[in-house]
Amino acid sequence: MPEFVRSSEERPLELSQRVGRLVCGVTSFVAVGALGAAQGGYFPTSWGWAAAGLSWVMAVALIVVRPIRLSRLELVTVGAYAGLVGWIALSVAWSRDGSRSVLEVERVLIYVVGLAAFLVTTRRRSVPHLLGGVLAAISLVGCYALATRLIPGRVGSFDSVAVYRLATPLGYWNALGIFSVLGVLLAVGFVRWGKSIVVRALAAAATIVLAETL
Repeated sequence: MPEFVRSSEERPLELSQRVGRLVCGVTSFVAVGALGAAQGGYFPTSWGWAAAGLSWVMAVALIVVRPIRLSRLELVTVGAYAGLVGWIALSVAWSRDGSRSVLEVERVLIYVVGLAAFLVTTRRRSVPHLLGGVLAAISLVGCYALATRLIPGRVGSFDSVAVYRLATPLGYWNALGIFSVLGVLLAVGFVRWGKSIVVRALAAAATIVLAETL
């Protein structure tokens, strides 16, 4: 095949791969950031929206992405999570509080559709973009939490329970601490293995912010 024909065929494929990686990063940023801002997804009001959003992403990927091949281990993992949802749904029959069991079904459903959306949208080459989106979301949450201490009265409000411990927006200081640790680990990884100086510099800046938040 002539070189110019081959390059013209490769360009749309390369463009679609770039768009796919970008979408993967944006999706992870929005998902983690939105749940983090909604008090870590602790309350039931955020569960339905999260499951619906992730289901929409998965449905679009199933329509657009071709072909989708999942390994046996991936299928077993999704099936195990789905089985857990089914078991919790079945427990409504003997539960003393059926409404709470239904809420548990909503909560665990997020894990199923989130895992499925991850498997159908993410390829090996897009994993750095996925993790980059997660790190960006965690860093943004950390910046906001730190701002409640650095700019009191203008960002956030005084919490009589947390007092001077940073907890906003997750609502619990231990949760924010674990969230920050995850961000620090990701940031250190990007500092060490980032492919560009810009990525490594941004990751280094995120490490400082998240360590201070912690």
